[in-house]
Amino acid sequence: MARAAAQMKMGYYPTPEKTLNLLRRKIKLNPHAAIIDPCCGEGAAMRQMAYLPPDERESHYKCWVKFYGVELDTHRAQIGRSLCDPDAIVTGSIYDTVIRPAGCFSMLYLNPPYEYEKGERMEFLFLKKAHNWLKPGGVLIFLVPELVLRLPKVVTWIKRRYENIRVYRFHREEYPVFKQIALYAVKLPEEMHGQHQLGNSFGDTPYIEDTLGDYVYPVPPGLSPAVFEQKGMTPEEVEAFHAATVANTKKALGLDKAKEAASALSPLFPLRKGHIVSLLMSGVLNGRLTDRLVFKCFTKRHQTETTVVEDGKTKKVTLDSYVSGIRVIEKGEWYDVI
Repeated sequence: MARAAAQMKMGYYPTPEKTLNLLRRKIKLNPHAAIIDPCCGEGAAMRQMAYLPPDERESHYKCWVKFYGVELDTHRAQIGRSLCDPDAIVTGSIYDTVIRPAGCFSMLYLNPPYEYEKGERMEFLFLKKAHNWLKPGGVLIFLVPELVLRLPKVVTWIKRRYENIRVYRFHREEYPVFKQIALYAVKLPEEMHGQHQLGNSFGDTPYIEDTLGDYVYPVPPGLSPAVFEQKGMTPEEVEAFHAATVANTKKALGLDKAKEAASALSPLFPLRKGHIVSLLMSGVLNGRLTDRLVFKCFTKRHQTETTVVEDGKTKKVTLDSYVSGIRVIEKGEWYDVI
């Protein structure tokens, strides 16, 4: 996929169906497990991974373990909330997500954006952030392009913090699209980080459908977070806030009625000059506002002389002050408002 198309999708690559079914078969959930998906999209993968087959249930009525998701795109998050527990998905960035206590989840399912950010792979940045939400002994499932796990610093970072690491290619029919792999691992306690021997690779990478008779990862019990919320604003909320601010400003200045009026807009002088200057200097109203008036902000230096006494001696000093104002151009003439 081209870079521009990837950015339009906000780095969203839902796990293909055949691979998703196989990923679930590589784990065995404790009925009291708790799962976090920091890039949950519409929640399809989260529901699939949290589903309890009959042989893993404690009762007939408990079909899913607790699961929580974070999704940057508002529309996808809304779909996810309609299919899942509405309180289980928050809208916003992984970096603005607040989860307490840290390390409460027993499984981290991470399918991050496939992109670069400031010269760093975003997959690695997302892993370092979400890693803190996984409890020691919890299971990591990390879905990334295979090239990410060829980076020595990524390999070293993971091997210092995880054990029982296995890597599988996506289903052979789905792997060629993005050459994705799934890394399974168990988080080490912090006091054991970096104590085992490291290598610069993970060895051979088989297709996941060829390994179903191999090891299955037991997912331990987890906890529901006491705090699960966003501390920032979504892009849509920022845009709405900005639009509301501009609308309120125009209303205060009487500009909201300009299009309705057939006559020219009256000058702004009835308003306090300081208010107009502050708005213009902040950039909210800088530039052409009406068909007749053009405004330009300016700042000029004003010098004054005064007499001071220092050490019993009198001397003159020059003081600089700066005055801000607006220059109004109307009908080919201009004047300053300070």
